Parts: sequence; C-alpha cells; structure tokens
Amino acid sequence: MRTAKPIVLDAVSRLEIERNARGRSIAARVVMRSRIILLAAKGLQNLEIAQQMKIAPRTVHRWRERFLDRGIVGLLKDAP
Repeated sequence: MRTAKPIVLDAVSRLEIERNARGRSIAARVVMRSRIILLAAKGLQNLEIAQQMKIAPRTVHRWRERFLDRGIVGLLKDAP
C-alpha cells in the first residue's frame, strides 16, 4: 500500500484552513478541500479520508498534492 505524503500545518495555516472548513459564506468546494487537508494533517491516508467524507480517493489525492505544491492558495481555485 502506498503512503500519502504527510501534511504539516503551522499555526497560521491551520487557523486559516479551519476557518475555511467552517465557513458559511465560502464556496462548498473550498470547504470540502479544507476539510481534506485538515484530515490529512491529522495523519489520515487518502483512502481513509475518502471513506470518511464519502468522496473518491483520487479527489483526496488531487487536493493533497495541490496543497503541497501551492499551499492554501491552491485550495481556493479549481484545478485546470
């Protein structure tokens, strides 16, 4: 089984992502992406996150990788 790349959040990033995950005026897709990253930061693997959130594992993989590449900004815009 492959292991997903770990995500480590500093205090500032964690606060911003938590705010996005709870946001009522934020697009639902950004809320979902933020929740993926928070679960990944807790050490969950892609399959575990996908099962918990009832989404496809490739979706989790996509947003984990995008976050690692671009940070929080990468979560705010749709992938091309």
